Amino acid sequence: MADYIDNINMLQPTGFRLTVSREFYPHLTYFASSVTHPSVETGGVKVGYSRVDVTLPADKIQYGTVTFDLMMDEAMESYKEIYDWQKRMVETNHRPASARFSSQFGDQPIPASSNDIKLSILTSSLTSNRQIVYRNALPVSLGDIQFASTSDGAYITFPVTFSFDYFDFS
Repeated sequence: MADYIDNINMLQPTGFRLTVSREFYPHLTYFASSVTHPSVETGGVKVGYSRVDVTLPADKIQYGTVTFDLMMDEAMESYKEIYDWQKRMVETNHRPASARFSSQFGDQPIPASSNDIKLSILTSSLTSNRQIVYRNALPVSLGDIQFASTSDGAYITFPVTFSFDYFDFS
């Protein structure tokens, strides 16, 4: 007798929640309108053998970038948080996550240059089913904002692209 799945619930395109460090980026929770999850590539290695090329398994994984379309709040705080993050990366030395509290700055927390970003995939009953955590993510692109007086009432969104070291899928 063949095995089969008798209870399939399809993944809904609106069932996700995005969280970046709540301590430093409180406005980046719950405001993503779409996510473009990156490609994962493991190109094989071609090795010449006799008169043919033989493909061997890859020795590394290459990740693309992840892009989030974020919804703009009226005070533009979500945009400003990413903009300030990018400025801080350029204007100051790199600060690893382990150096968030430094004696030279007192007890004031210092945002790290990179942060983990958690994407929670939700079930049809809006409970977290899976999580993708993008490790050591850095914003590499803060996209255009289109202001238009002829808008159809849709919320303004803007794309943010992050590079990252790797992701965990659980």
